Amino acid sequence: MPRHTAAPGYHPYDLSDPRASVADRFTRRGLPTLPDQILNTSGAQQALALVLALLGRPGDRAMAENPSYPHGLDALRRARMRTVPVPVTDAGWDTGLIESTLRQTTPRLAPGCAVPGRW
Repeated sequence: MPRHTAAPGYHPYDLSDPRASVADRFTRRGLPTLPDQILNTSGAQQALALVLALLGRPGDRAMAENPSYPHGLDALRRARMRTVPVPVTDAGWDTGLIESTLRQTTPRLAPGCAVPGRW
């Protein structure tokens, strides 16, 4: 990393070395990936905002865990998406409820909702 200290520090697509490392990992796990297919973000909030901007449209439904990450909900509101809450209990996700919600409301996105063993 020392060779990068003379640069301004901001790289819109990240540095090539980290992207290559991530691409190599995906490739080793069975998904052939090129570094140009990787975009490392500065954090989850930036990644969520990018996903919502690219894949969502105002008025679309987005399934969200309840309780949820407040800043994630703010991002959904800023994108003018309609939130479809799915409760999460101490026991975790109710996969039947998630599947039912998906069928009944057909949300366009489900950021943060990951059903163990399904993805």
